[in-house]
Amino acid sequence: MTGNSSHLPNRTAWSLIVLAVLSIGPVAVLAPAGMPIVLGLMAIGSIGVIVRNGGWPWYRTPRVPLWIVPGLAFLLYLPASDLWTPLGDGAERTLRLSVLLLFAVLCWKAMAGLTEEARRFLLWSLVAGIGIAILLLLVETASGNRINVLLGGPAFSERSSTYHRAASVLAVLAGPLAAAIWSRGHPRAAVLLPCILVAAIAVHASTAALVAVCVGLAATALAVVSARSVAGLGILALVASGLVVPAIATSPKFVSAVTEAFPVPAYSSFQHRIVIWSFAVDRSAERPWLGWGVRSSRYIRGADMVIGDHVADRPALRPLVPMTLRSPTAAVMPLHPHNAPLQARLELGLAGFALLVLAVSAALWKVTSNGKTVRVAMLGGTLAALTIWSLSFGLWQSWWIASVLLTVVLSVSIAETPDEHAARSIAAR
Repeated sequence: MTGNSSHLPNRTAWSLIVLAVLSIGPVAVLAPAGMPIVLGLMAIGSIGVIVRNGGWPWYRTPRVPLWIVPGLAFLLYLPASDLWTPLGDGAERTLRLSVLLLFAVLCWKAMAGLTEEARRFLLWSLVAGIGIAILLLLVETASGNRINVLLGGPAFSERSSTYHRAASVLAVLAGPLAAAIWSRGHPRAAVLLPCILVAAIAVHASTAALVAVCVGLAATALAVVSARSVAGLGILALVASGLVVPAIATSPKFVSAVTEAFPVPAYSSFQHRIVIWSFAVDRSAERPWLGWGVRSSRYIRGADMVIGDHVADRPALRPLVPMTLRSPTAAVMPLHPHNAPLQARLELGLAGFALLVLAVSAALWKVTSNGKTVRVAMLGGTLAALTIWSLSFGLWQSWWIASVLLTVVLSVSIAETPDEHAARSIAAR
């Protein structure tokens, strides 16, 4: 991989990129908070590739693509929102997001200049890393989280959610891996690997990740037929997650149906989510247009109220009383709404939510103009990520944003076929 071709990186740069790709799986299992470091490591190696390929400096191509404008507007809105929101932290979040996006852009530009040989090597490096991750999960399951106990302390021995983050990363990667392996002429492996990933996710009881991997694989298959339909469904799902789903989930009929269909003798995280969404919807109505401020969810008035008090004042949520008795000290809003679109609506108001929808919509629509295999891979990973973002993690969690950006960048690299690469190179001239 270190020949004389001008399209291959030098040994140091290539080693950093391969190390980053290989470590994605193990880091997701053992230290998911380190995913931004993995992205940064890959970006450092990418600089070497860009310089080697003559792509530096960038002032030769100053034009900003039109589809990026909504994303830039969203980034500028975050620090501006600090001026009119009582609890905002937009400037700091903008800085973090900007750094992660810069890392991703560096990686994106570097991946575009790799040869087919290098792309194949990265694909199988990623597969090897995922294999290591699955082995680590098996060892941890059999040993009672022994490795994480050594790294993080005794609390990890009984924590059922220890590997939900790892399961989520595997869920997002399943679609892109299937598309890339299939395009390289290995259809059996392209079917087998996602099945293994689904089994690994199911074992660790991450419902959000299990739903996401199914959505991602379905989106990958559908994108082969109609990429624009998948992009449109993703946009509709994003809007519905912020505006429609919380209202339905907190309605009396839905709450009663959930408690009757899934009676649980102990605390239920999904039933707690219904309480969280109810609180978020109530507080969103108090500041509907501009929101409460970036990262304000846990500090909003009433966020530290115990769930029993919140449920007691709302007849629609009365069926959840048994759950509240099992966890009497749980807060209404422990961290964030566990629904990123709803969190955007709560913290940024309808104005910020609209900008987020426009930014994601523009990116998804741009994806549909890529080569067939690339757009299939990117849409599969993106739809899986949007599913998890609508059910689990917060809008501003750097480790998760880095994981999604790594998936997008790698989709371009590992999935692009030689014919697609040649067509893109000709179009770029």
